[in-house]
Amino acid sequence: MGKRYTYFNKISKYWIVMFLGVLHSSISYAQVERIFTLPEEKRIPELILYTDKIGLQSDTVKLFKMYDTLLAEAKARNEMLIYWYAQIYKANHQQLLRFNNDAAGRTAFFKNKQAFFDQSPYPIIRAAFSIYLSYVYFQALNFNEAFKLLLSANQTFEQIGYENIPEISLYLSVYFEFYYYFEDYPSAIKYSILAQKYNTQNLMMNEFLLNNQGMAYLKMKDYKNAEKAFLETLKIAKKVNSRDYTGIASGNYGNTLRLQKHYKASLPYLYADLAANEKALPENSAITCLYLAYSLLKLDSTAKANTFIAKSLKLHPRWIWTNFGVMYYDVQTLYYQKKGDYTTALLYRDSLAVLKDSLRKVFDNKILLKAHAQIAAEKYINDLEEIASEKDKAVWKRNFIIAFILIASAVFIFYLNRRRLRDKVVQECEKKQTEALLLQATTQLAHYMESIKNKNELIEKMSAELDSQKGLQYDPTLLETLHHRTILTDDDWKYFKHLFEQVYPNFFDNLHLKYPDLTPAEIRLIALLKLDLTSKEMAYMLGVSTESLRKSRYRLRKKLEFHQEDTDFKLLLEHL
Repeated sequence: MGKRYTYFNKISKYWIVMFLGVLHSSISYAQVERIFTLPEEKRIPELILYTDKIGLQSDTVKLFKMYDTLLAEAKARNEMLIYWYAQIYKANHQQLLRFNNDAAGRTAFFKNKQAFFDQSPYPIIRAAFSIYLSYVYFQALNFNEAFKLLLSANQTFEQIGYENIPEISLYLSVYFEFYYYFEDYPSAIKYSILAQKYNTQNLMMNEFLLNNQGMAYLKMKDYKNAEKAFLETLKIAKKVNSRDYTGIASGNYGNTLRLQKHYKASLPYLYADLAANEKALPENSAITCLYLAYSLLKLDSTAKANTFIAKSLKLHPRWIWTNFGVMYYDVQTLYYQKKGDYTTALLYRDSLAVLKDSLRKVFDNKILLKAHAQIAAEKYINDLEEIASEKDKAVWKRNFIIAFILIASAVFIFYLNRRRLRDKVVQECEKKQTEALLLQATTQLAHYMESIKNKNELIEKMSAELDSQKGLQYDPTLLETLHHRTILTDDDWKYFKHLFEQVYPNFFDNLHLKYPDLTPAEIRLIALLKLDLTSKEMAYMLGVSTESLRKSRYRLRKKLEFHQEDTDFKLLLEHL
């Protein structure tokens, strides 16, 4: 009896598997048939929406059966455009399933596919594949290759026309992400708005696109537009019953209130985000915990804030691809200030500065500028070659007798024009790159000076608090140690001098040539005077009293007047 039952079960399972396989094949074929009955502009959106739906169900067997059926039918019907689209989407789903978080594996997989897609006769296919490959490079932190592919693809999209590409909103949202990470927020907003405009097939969630805009406005400190975007996102999310984005929009709106110092008002929205997404979106919730902790600390609820700091670390946040690390160190600095542990607070403040500097190096704007310049130069040269080719064809159609003279003249003129225009393009690109590098260096120097000022303010506050606690015992070396941390040490001077020379090239060389007998201390003082700092700030950085600084300035003026009478500090600094 037992053996018969087992045998019967095997037979049953066999027929069940066969039945399901036939059923899947029937469903796949029916869906493929439906795609071919649609107008051409509706086919790709339908394919994307259907494969996304299957992907959400995690039915990989059904998904790849549908792809195989679609590829076979497209080839049989000679519908080659949808054939190539199916190849791209199939390759993308394959890399997602095979490599998951393996960035190197994904890169190698897509790189091997590049030669295959490069042979496609459709420019849109080559450009679409470039978007997928660029995203893989981006995730692998190979930003130079990522941006070159991305910008090259956009040239093709613009030539075809965004309005003629049904799935363009998907690609435009990728442009938003790239520019957002590299802190070019106006460009990020531009592509987010374009994605909304051309999302006519509803391939992207409107709440996703609006939330993206809000995040970029928030980074620009445009709180009015940020609030407007997040509230609109919240409205749409509630309307379509999207729990995830109801939470996300609430959290982002709460963070906008927090940044405007409305700490109490921010709490309900941040709590709502955590309640909605703690399990579904743990990485998002990790940052929300820190926003909550910050507001609670500002409201002097220190113990409760500490529970959210601890919870944030348990939610497995990503330190590179989110602002978790920066927010974590900022919150810890505030927490230890509230606890009165100023030494630890300063350590976290230093860690915050180091992390910000390392992130600036990872997401370096020079990579984006270089890619823009390279693609722009290539486009100009290609345009010139196309113009020359058309000119050659026109000349060849004229009579044979004067063809040689005209062609020789056209080639010579083309050569001269091409060389002149190429030089002009290179000069313009170099000029823009130089301006961008100067802006970046100026920003870095401003950040550095701002961090020094923040330290000084913290030291003043701590000094005042320690002075007010006379009679209480504390480590007598603490204040001396804290004051010492603001002094411009030799290592600090090297870093400061590096940033300074990027903004004011040849400043120190000119100073040395004009006044060769200046001491290192006097050179440091002149550099700080160039930045128009207050006497108090300069005194802190040089580790001297304000009175000592005034005396040093007076002696410096006398020394310079020895070289040149009626020396004006302001005019001197302007001409160095």
